[in-house]
Amino acid sequence: RLRTRPRGTGLAAAVAAVVVLAACVYGGMAGLLLAQMLPRSFGAVRYLAGVVALFTGLIAGLGVSIKGVEWATAALKRVARLLFRSLGRPVPPAPPKRPAPPGRGRRDWSVLSGLAVPALAVFGPVVLTTTIIGGVRDAHLLDRLRHHGVAVTGEVHDQATFSKGGRGGTSVSHHVRLVFTTRAGGSVTTADPAIDGHRYIRDGITETTVVYDPAHPTTAAVGAQLKSSPWGGSRTGNLVFGSALTVVLIAYLPFWLHRRGRTR
Repeated sequence: RLRTRPRGTGLAAAVAAVVVLAACVYGGMAGLLLAQMLPRSFGAVRYLAGVVALFTGLIAGLGVSIKGVEWATAALKRVARLLFRSLGRPVPPAPPKRPAPPGRGRRDWSVLSGLAVPALAVFGPVVLTTTIIGGVRDAHLLDRLRHHGVAVTGEVHDQATFSKGGRGGTSVSHHVRLVFTTRAGGSVTTADPAIDGHRYIRDGITETTVVYDPAHPTTAAVGAQLKSSPWGGSRTGNLVFGSALTVVLIAYLPFWLHRRGRTR
């Protein structure tokens, strides 16, 4: 009987598949745990970094496990040849190594390095630009209400909406609205602005001081919100994180373009 595959090939393939899958899972978990070590002040970037770290860990685990399986296969073949030679049995010559196609290593490296460019662009300039735009908008609103605003007594209506998630969890959404009467006697109902991503969340109806712009009464906020800083908390972390990755992208982009040109 002519055998084209040695015995135990199916079992070896199953073991190799389990090893590759386990390495991918452990690599993804390791990347996710490292991302969770970032301070909470990083805000939404912390979760985005977790996603990138998860996929990076999966890719790293896949690459390491594939190389490990190749090295283990080569080592087993060498041990088998030595064993058969020690028993005096004929050993067929080892097949010659196939030369790698020209430029293959460069293409592989170009693909992997090219993935870093969009990742750095998203977490660098995009996050930095979004943070600056949001900070400038909130700073303009605070400056406008602090210098031209009129304080009156109003109410904060916080209507909470509960929704069930796919895994049985419950998420809460707050719809905060400001209800007050201007000094001219007009009744105004407007949404509470999210300054630095935070609204004046209180369950039910709360009576408090509301500051509005006489020229545009719908532009209003709770008096306590005017004491906050538009650049504090998560925005500070986003500015530092986005600026650092933007610098890395600017420094890395010329090398990537030069390597890409050589690969072509």
